[in-house]
Amino acid sequence: MYPKNMVDRYSVEIYDYLKVAIQDSNAEVRRRARMVFIKYASVYRKLAHKLILVSVPMSYQKAIYDDFISFGIDPEKTMLFNGAEFAEEGDE
Repeated sequence: MYPKNMVDRYSVEIYDYLKVAIQDSNAEVRRRARMVFIKYASVYRKLAHKLILVSVPMSYQKAIYDDFISFGIDPEKTMLFNGAEFAEEGDE
């Protein structure tokens, strides 16, 4: 894993990639994008929350939700899928 300060430089580009790749016509691209999204969400919670609620259609949200479960992560604890804004915590 790269140091967060190096990844911070590309957080917007990663966001833009995920916005497109999660909805790609190729199933393998979508699967990989969902895996990247799960890691992205652990580092950039607010941006991931915005991406889910604003840019990702419900059917793709369901696939991401199911992936969280298959990786052993409780999606309800992430607060990504609840529709409420995150409180200010100083993170992205």
